[in-house]
Amino acid sequence: MKAHHIAALIGCVGLSGIALTDAFVQATTGHDSIFAADDGPVGAIVASDVWHGLTYAALTWVLIAEAARFAAANRVARICRWVLVVCLAASAVSFVVIVPALLVTESTDGAFAAVFGALGTPIFFGTILAAVVLGLALIRTNPVGIGGRVLVLILPVTGIIIALAFLAPAYAHPGWVETVVNVGIALIGVGVAAPAVAGAAAEVSPSSSRP
Repeated sequence: MKAHHIAALIGCVGLSGIALTDAFVQATTGHDSIFAADDGPVGAIVASDVWHGLTYAALTWVLIAEAARFAAANRVARICRWVLVVCLAASAVSFVVIVPALLVTESTDGAFAAVFGALGTPIFFGTILAAVVLGLALIRTNPVGIGGRVLVLILPVTGIIIALAFLAPAYAHPGWVETVVNVGIALIGVGVAAPAVAGAAAEVSPSSSRP
């Protein structure tokens, strides 16, 4: 793995911890965790937001650094990559700069905050949808490695969450899907076979085999 993979995976571990902690707290107490509660400690919420933003930045780094992997992918996969780059970059700026600023200045009820909040929903669902389509587009031909296979798991995990919504609503939390999306993107480019080396590196040259 390269530096961008390691950075993204570290971020994913933290995000999963935050999301699944919130899922567990909601399921057992009926309330949000300190990272999501409106009346929670501002420091904890800001720290969570900044971690989110840095992780999204690392995931954007993966998609940019592994652009060459998509050269052999189909057009749908290449389009999805760009959609993810835009959505994740926007999320990174939002969580690192805008959301903490609104919280610290107590401006979360203003017109700007309302407009900004309205934009967050399409960005979130745009990320999920693009990741789903990317995973499906890579089923037959997958030049991007392990990440492409992980993204295919989004649909069954979503199905499990929908089932939980009926059977055990307290445990139906979107954090499970977010974890699969983030880990899948973080692993793009991991596990791809190195290209064959041409010429003398691929086979012993005639001159080198002479006595």
